[in-house]
Amino acid sequence: MFKFKLHALLRFRKKQEEDKMREMALINSEVVSHNLKIESLQKSRMKNVSDFTDASAKATNINTLRLYQDYLAGCDHDLVGTAYEVAKVNERLDKKRDELVEYVRRRRALELLSEKQKKNYDLHMKRREQKESDEIASHAFFKEAI
Repeated sequence: MFKFKLHALLRFRKKQEEDKMREMALINSEVVSHNLKIESLQKSRMKNVSDFTDASAKATNINTLRLYQDYLAGCDHDLVGTAYEVAKVNERLDKKRDELVEYVRRRRALELLSEKQKKNYDLHMKRREQKESDEIASHAFFKEAI
């Protein structure tokens, strides 16, 4: 029966790969969260732009207009800040993706080695069985000849 000598290392590398996949999934969820936040901020800004346009058409109180203008500036600031956070998270995501690729490469190298050794083992066992079959057949032939 075939037993891969580095099976424990292969299991360890698979676990490392799964851990990296989990970490990457967490970062992906952060990206989704930030994208939802950006979308929400953009909707809020668009609503307030329309309110500001309506208020500026009436132009009754300058303080109200300044309030809308300051709020829109704050929305813009929040959008820029969130975009910066998304960029940082995307950097982390790229690093994790590179790490994951490296872990996949390491695991795959061990799997290929295991497959190669299994193939060699199977070939060796097949030759051994063929040799035994040939020996049994030759003994049977010589028994009949005598």
